[in-house]
Amino acid sequence: MISFGCCPYTKSHYRSPVTIVGHGGFSLILSADANAVVDVEFQTNGKYWDIFQIDYKDRIYSQYREVCTNIERFNLELVMENLIRYRNLIKIILSRNNISMYDIKHVLMQNISVAAYGYIREYLKLPVAEFLKENLKHYGHLGEMDVFFNYFTGINNNMINKQDWVLILNNSPAACWGVVLIRQ
Repeated sequence: MISFGCCPYTKSHYRSPVTIVGHGGFSLILSADANAVVDVEFQTNGKYWDIFQIDYKDRIYSQYREVCTNIERFNLELVMENLIRYRNLIKIILSRNNISMYDIKHVLMQNISVAAYGYIREYLKLPVAEFLKENLKHYGHLGEMDVFFNYFTGINNNMINKQDWVLILNNSPAACWGVVLIRQ
């Protein structure tokens, strides 16, 4: 069982072009007969640890403000590293499991922005699931739980079917990238 929650740590939590982060809680049970996590690969890069900071000392919660310490670094350098990391991680996972991108039916990710979906679709040539836009529109960004919420949306609405290969992409602005391969 995996359980977690999301609560923004400042009222002004906003990362352009990411949607405003919402509140939420999520729990799921993964079982061998229901769905199979086939493989997981992740990488980190600690050089981005300070890209976001919160001035909280000597302040009450309502006065907390998150700030990006370097917009250019966030919007340019980190975006390019996202592409490189995802390419590498996907290549590792597909090779290790002897499948190709042609076998992947859906690519899921966080509810970050419609622009990000287009970006991943265009530059990485990945089949980002169209139904992600609806979850983004209705729920906003719920933190890391977005990926599982999107996965179960696809299953519950018969968009992800038995034997479909699904890639889940996830990352954080502090620079950790993960790719999960699932066989529904």
